[in-house]
Amino acid sequence: RRADPTWSKDANATASHGQLTSPMPGKVVKLLVSEGDAVSRGQPLLVIEAMKMEHTLSAHAEGIVQGLSGLHVGTQVEDGQVLLRIGEPAAAGGKDAEGGVAAAVGAVA
Repeated sequence: RRADPTWSKDANATASHGQLTSPMPGKVVKLLVSEGDAVSRGQPLLVIEAMKMEHTLSAHAEGIVQGLSGLHVGTQVEDGQVLLRIGEPAAAGGKDAEGGVAAAVGAVA
């Protein structure tokens, strides 16, 4: 059975936007998006390898990828670790609804 990613909402997130957290400990084996990319609901974002199986984590909503600066292929992640954030879709003027990019990744050493 494939583990479902966990989405949490922070104080700046709307009901449809929030943080993607790792559903289990593992290693990032593929990053399918970059910082600032516009994504649509259901779009694959990254792949984690855990227990010798690959788990694809997808976007829960339309928005802008934020907080990827500390995440790369090979990064070891913990259960519940914030992997990235989906911010509001870009507003007029080229910035997201919060006026910038929020760093939300706590890389594990």
